[in-house]
Amino acid sequence: MKHQTTNPIIGVLALALLVGCADADQQPARKEAFLATQADSLALDALGRSLNEAFYGGDTAAALRISATMFRSSFARSSYAHFKDAIGVRGKVLAHFGMVAETKVELDSMLGAAEAARDTMIMFSIRMELAALTMEVERDLSKALAHMEEALKLDPDKKFMEQDPFNYLRLAESYDLVKQHRRSIMYSSELLALGERTENTYAQYWGHIYLAAGYQRLGAMDTTALHVEKAIHLLRTTPSDPHRVAAYGLLAGIERQRGQSDRADAMLDSMDLTAQRFRMPLSMFPEALREKAWHALRMGDPQAAAEVAGMLQNPQGHAPRGFAEQYYHQVMDSVCLALGDHRGAYEHHARYEAMRDELDLTSAAARLRSIETNYREEAERAKRRLEEEAAAFALQRERTRRNVLLAAGMAAFLFGFVSYRQRRSTQRALRRSDELLLNILPEEVAEELKTTGAAQAKNFEQATILFTDFKGFTQVSEKLPPAELVAELNTCFKAFDAIMGKYRIEKIKTIGDAYMAAGGVPDPQHGAAADVVRAALEMQEFMKAHKAEREAQSKPYFEMRVGIHTGPVVAGIVGVKKFQYDIWGDTVNTASRMESSGEVGQVNISEATYALVKDETGFTFTPRGKVQAKGKGEMEMYFVGRNTIET
Repeated sequence: MKHQTTNPIIGVLALALLVGCADADQQPARKEAFLATQADSLALDALGRSLNEAFYGGDTAAALRISATMFRSSFARSSYAHFKDAIGVRGKVLAHFGMVAETKVELDSMLGAAEAARDTMIMFSIRMELAALTMEVERDLSKALAHMEEALKLDPDKKFMEQDPFNYLRLAESYDLVKQHRRSIMYSSELLALGERTENTYAQYWGHIYLAAGYQRLGAMDTTALHVEKAIHLLRTTPSDPHRVAAYGLLAGIERQRGQSDRADAMLDSMDLTAQRFRMPLSMFPEALREKAWHALRMGDPQAAAEVAGMLQNPQGHAPRGFAEQYYHQVMDSVCLALGDHRGAYEHHARYEAMRDELDLTSAAARLRSIETNYREEAERAKRRLEEEAAAFALQRERTRRNVLLAAGMAAFLFGFVSYRQRRSTQRALRRSDELLLNILPEEVAEELKTTGAAQAKNFEQATILFTDFKGFTQVSEKLPPAELVAELNTCFKAFDAIMGKYRIEKIKTIGDAYMAAGGVPDPQHGAAADVVRAALEMQEFMKAHKAEREAQSKPYFEMRVGIHTGPVVAGIVGVKKFQYDIWGDTVNTASRMESSGEVGQVNISEATYALVKDETGFTFTPRGKVQAKGKGEMEMYFVGRNTIET
C-alpha cells in the first residue's frame, strides 16, 4: 500500500489547500473567493505545523478542529487537486482517531450536497475517498471497487483522473489485490502513460511495477523482466523520493517469485537504505515488512522472520492496520511451520484465512481446513509391534536352547522357522503401513514423509482443479435409507476414482457429496488441463448412464455439476494427526465457483483453462460470456463437450 508518510506533508497540504487556485478559471464561483497575502501564507503555514503537531502528538480535539477548518475552506474555494488532498487529510485524521462512523457521515452528507448541486468534481473526489476508506478501514474490497467505478462514470473525459496519478495507482493496486490482473494492467498502463506525458517519475515507476506484477501473474515473464528493469532504472534517478521504500519492497517480491533471489536481496538492501535515509520506520509499509520477513525465512532464520513480522502488529503513520494484521498472520503461519510449531501455524493460518474471507477474496467453502498428520503415531505403533514380535522371537529361542539336548534338530528347525516367520511378519507390517500411507498420500509425498519425517508444502505454478457437486443432494438423501445413500455415493465416487487413475489425476478429497481432484500436483508432468477436461466429461457420461439405470428401476438418482479452473496452488500436509494431502489458494476457490456457476450435466471451465485446451482435438466449446460468480464478480466461462465428429 502506498501512502504519504513524511510528517511535513500535512503542513504542506494546509498551505496548498488555502493558498492558490490552479483551476480557478474552471471554477468561476470559486475564483473570487480570496487571494492570500504574504501574511495569510505565514498564518496558514503555522496552521499546518499546528495540525502536524496535533496529529502526531495525539491531540484529538485540536487535530479534528484544524482539519475541519482546512476541509471547509477547500470545499468552498479550492481546485480539484486541493480539495482531493484536503478530503484525504480529513479522512485520515478521523480514521486515525477511530472515528470511522463520523467520517462516513461527513462524506455522505457532503456527497448528498454535491449531488444536489451537480458538482461532479466534489462527487468524484468523495467517491474516491469513500473507496479508500472502505478498502483500508472496512476492508470491503467489492464495495471499494464499486465506489471507484462510480467515480469513473463521473469523469468520462478523465479530467480529474489525469490531475492525480494516485487515482490510477489506487485502481491498479485494488484490481491486483482481487486477482483481476488484466484490469490491473489496464490501469497500470494508464498510470505509466500519464507519467510519461507529464514527466512524472513517481507515476512512471509505479506504472512499471504494477505492470510487472500483472504480467508475472499472467505468466508473461519476458514482459515482466522488461518492466522490472525500467522501474529500477527510474527509482535510481529519484533518490529524494521516500516512496521508494514501498516500491523496492514490491520489486523484491516480484524478483523473489521470479526465482531471482540475488536481485530480491539487492532490492531489500535498497529498501532498508532508503528507509534509513528518510528516517522512516518500515512499520509504515506493511507490504515491505512482509517481504523482509519472507527474506529471513528464505535465508533459514525463522526467528529473525518472527521479529520482523512482530513489527506488523504495530503499524505506524497511515499504514492500514487491517492489512498489516493479515500479513502478520500470513508470515507467522510459515514461521511456525519452520519452527515445528504446527498448532501455532494452524492458528495463524486460520486467522489469516478468516481475514481474507473478510476481504471476500476467498469464501468459507475454500477456507484452509485443519490438516493434521498422524504419521508419527502410526510409526510408533509399527515400532511397538516389531519390538513385541522380537521379544516373542527371543522367548522362543530361549525355549529352543533349553530343549536342545532333547531335540537339537527340531530346535534348529524351529529357529529357522521362527526367523522366517519374523521376517514375513515384519515385511507384512511394513507393506501394510506403506499401503495405508499411499492410500491417503501421493507416492512422492509419502516417500518424503517416510524419509525425512515431514513433507514440505510446495508451490505449483499451474494446476488444474476439478470440483463436482450433486444437484439436490439433500432432497435425494431424504428419499433413501442411510445405508443405500452411502452405497450410492460409494458407487459414484469409486467410478470417479477409477477415472482419476486412468488420467493420472490426483484425487484430493471428498467433502460430503462434493468431489475434488487436481491435475499437475504433486507431479507437474501428469494430469494436464486437457486430461482433466477429458476426465470431467467421462464423469458426466458415467452419471448420465447411471441415472438411466436408476430411472429404469424407479429409484432416486443424482445429477451433477462440474467446474474446472487452472492456476497456481500450494499443496502439502501439516499437523500431527488424521493427516491428508490438500491444496489451497485462490485457484481452488475459483474452481469451486466454476462448479457452482455451471449447470447440471455440463462441464464448466474458466477462461484460464479454456486458453490451455482450446486447440486440443476432440472438444467443442460453448462460450457463456461473463457470468457472475460469488465473491469473484463477472468471469468468462465456457461449457465444454466432446466433438463426436472427428476429422
